[in-house]
Amino acid sequence: MLGSLRFLCCLCYCHQKVTECSVTEHRMIEILLVPLPEQPGVLCVRVPCFSADSDVIGSDKPVTVTVSDNVILPCHLEPPFNVRNLTVEWKRGETIVHIYTNRKDDPGRQDKNFRGRTSVFHEEMIRGNISLKLTSITELDAGSYTCFVPKLQSQVRRGFVNLTVEPVEQKKDKGSPTHKNNRQPENVGNDTAAIIGIAVVIIAGTVISFVVVLWGLCRNTSKSQIFFCLHVYKCFQINVSCL
Repeated sequence: MLGSLRFLCCLCYCHQKVTECSVTEHRMIEILLVPLPEQPGVLCVRVPCFSADSDVIGSDKPVTVTVSDNVILPCHLEPPFNVRNLTVEWKRGETIVHIYTNRKDDPGRQDKNFRGRTSVFHEEMIRGNISLKLTSITELDAGSYTCFVPKLQSQVRRGFVNLTVEPVEQKKDKGSPTHKNNRQPENVGNDTAAIIGIAVVIIAGTVISFVVVLWGLCRNTSKSQIFFCLHVYKCFQINVSCL
């Protein structure tokens, strides 16, 4: 009976204290060391902590980011539980992006292109948050990422996140350059039409003035001079130098 009371005492303390979890005997259990009030020196050792059926959940929607910005690739365990004592691996294809093991990050196994640019949220891991923060994004970072918990006693130990990286210029208004390009040919066409119109008016005015002057000169002249004037007029009409 005393043993049962002690076990119930452990269950009571379990709900009042924040404790650590680990993997032993292929089961997720909570290690809880609590002295019994009625018997000093006796400790409660362990009680069930969380289910082994938690799955790794990535993102079903692609994550989009602009070059040089920072991004968080979401990944968590559902239902949530403490994974601080587990190993968490992030990869892009076969490239190791980030390793968390033995309660700390392991940059020695990390690909050099990601070194110094990745981190996980250590304080959030107790709630099953294994999201990855990636800084100073480049176009080479685009691709499919996998978050993996190797020792998780579940059928779903991997989550997937697709990262899309856009160049900086695509962040601007995509319509503005097009409108500018459309306006420039219109302006050139309008200027050309105006120049042609002015030239036509000047030429027409010159022709009319020449005809009027020529007719005025030939009105009161002799018959031979009239033929000469008509000859000059015809030559002018066909734009041939007949003189």
